[in-house]
Amino acid sequence: MAATASRAESLPMIEAKAGARSFAVTLADGSGIFDMPEAASRQPLPAVLIIHDASGADGRSSSYADQLLGADIIVLELRDASLEAAGAALAALAADPRINPAKLGVLGFGEGARMALDLLGAAARSLLYPGCATLPAARKMAARAEPAPLVQRVAWTLEAGIRDFIGPAEYAWNYNVSGGAPGFAPSHQGAAVQLVHGSEDPANPESACAALAETLRDQGAEVEHQEIPGAGYAWDYPQLGTSRDVWLPAPGMTERLSVRPWPAMAAQSAAAVAGFFAMTLAR
Repeated sequence: MAATASRAESLPMIEAKAGARSFAVTLADGSGIFDMPEAASRQPLPAVLIIHDASGADGRSSSYADQLLGADIIVLELRDASLEAAGAALAALAADPRINPAKLGVLGFGEGARMALDLLGAAARSLLYPGCATLPAARKMAARAEPAPLVQRVAWTLEAGIRDFIGPAEYAWNYNVSGGAPGFAPSHQGAAVQLVHGSEDPANPESACAALAETLRDQGAEVEHQEIPGAGYAWDYPQLGTSRDVWLPAPGMTERLSVRPWPAMAAQSAAAVAGFFAMTLAR
């Protein structure tokens, strides 16, 4: 009982008004919207943190949040897209007595998906079109498929030996997934990762996303990789009218990409993402 009280007192920003299921919260580095399922069937509950794309909150998350709540999963939708704010939000969820800290997930759109890669403490991550083409780790892994000079093959062999000696979760190809910096990469050992992108998305070509999936597997993650035929970048963007052209920034790219909303596919992907978290966080 004392431990539960301590966790609750440490995060007063998560306290709701009596009877409220959806309310704004103030975090150490930002703010968000906290949603509780209407009729939770178990306690404590799993929770998913939603991180928006670089363009900010634009309605993409609505159907995903509804599906997650329907699966008895608490949702915290972050309003501030920064790694610091995301880290503070995940810590707040882990400390909340209504939430099981071992059953935390992160859902990221575009740039938000890249942030999800760097967060520690999440058991499951759903990465929607994270800009695989410009992720350094994806490029490095893809390069391994090309013929390489003998000296490079020897270096890779030594690298693999060191990795196997100290463990893949710690070494992780000696490459940070999103930043590409030398040194120890974030561990994804035992984490579940869902990677989803469209076949017509120039920021997320199949080869680069397949390379990213392989990199994450080398880091110990269980990866579910799905390419949606005919979908472009941000297919789940809300349809705001037939006459309006939508151009969004894509991770790692200077130019904006034309977006073609696909409402039917958006509904399907929201259900699939909720199903992924329901299955993985129920373990």
